[in-house]
Amino acid sequence: MPLAELLLRVKQTLTDRFAESYWVLAEIAELTPPRHDGAHCYLTLTDQHRTGRGAELKAQARATIWSQRYQALAPAFYEATGQELQPGLKVMLRVQIKFHEQYGLSLDVLALDPTYTVGDLARQRLDTVRKLTAKGLLDRQKRLPLAIGPQRLAVISSPTAAGFQDFMQQLSESVFDFSVTLVPALMQGTEAPASIRAALDHIRPRRRYFDAVVIIRAVGEKPTCWPSTIMGWRPPWELFPCPLLPASATSATKQ
Repeated sequence: MPLAELLLRVKQTLTDRFAESYWVLAEIAELTPPRHDGAHCYLTLTDQHRTGRGAELKAQARATIWSQRYQALAPAFYEATGQELQPGLKVMLRVQIKFHEQYGLSLDVLALDPTYTVGDLARQRLDTVRKLTAKGLLDRQKRLPLAIGPQRLAVISSPTAAGFQDFMQQLSESVFDFSVTLVPALMQGTEAPASIRAALDHIRPRRRYFDAVVIIRAVGEKPTCWPSTIMGWRPPWELFPCPLLPASATSATKQ
C-alpha cells in the first residue's frame, strides 16, 4: 500500500471519528503571533504532569488560530485576563482535529475560555502570596521609608507614551521641583515583563539617588492584574529595595 493511501485512510478515519469539536486543557509551550495582517497564529500545546522531579511531558500537538478568528479571540482573551496569549499560560480551547497527509495531525482553535486561565492565574498568585507571607516578604515594600515629598524620581515608561507626557506635564505644574530620570521600557506586549524587570535591574545599583520609582502602566492594564502581569507575582517586586509607585496612564499610549 502506498504511503499516501495509508495516510489518506488515517485522515478519513479521523474525520469520521472526530468530526465534532472538543474542549481541551493545555499549556502554551510555543507561540508565533501573526507577523502581518492576514497572517495566522501558530502554537505548540502541551500536557504536562507535575512530579517531584519536575514536569513530565505527556502529550504535545501543533495548533493554529487562523487570522480572522485570531483578530476576534486575542483581544477578547486580553480583555478578560489582562494577559496576551503567550508561552507558559494554561488555557482551555475548543479545537477541531485536522490531519494532512504531508503535515500530520494538528488542531484548529475555534474558541478560548478565558475564565479557566483567570482561575489558574489566581491559583498561582495565591500560592506565591502564601510563600511570600511565610518568608515575611509580602509587606516588605510597604515597610520601606518613603519621603513625605519624594522629588527624586526614576520613571519606568515608554518615552513616547502619552501617559508619560501627562505625568511630566503634571509635575511641571507643581510648585515643587522634581528631578526625573526616565528608564525606558516596553509597557505592553509579551516582552513588557522582561523589559520592566531589566529597567528595575538598571535602577537597583543606583537606588540611593532616588526617593521612589514610578512605573507608568499602559492604558487598559487592569488594576487587579498589576503588578501581577508585569512581575508575574514573583519576589523581585517585593524585594526591590526602593519604594515602587505604580501609576496609570490617563490617555492612549504609543510604544
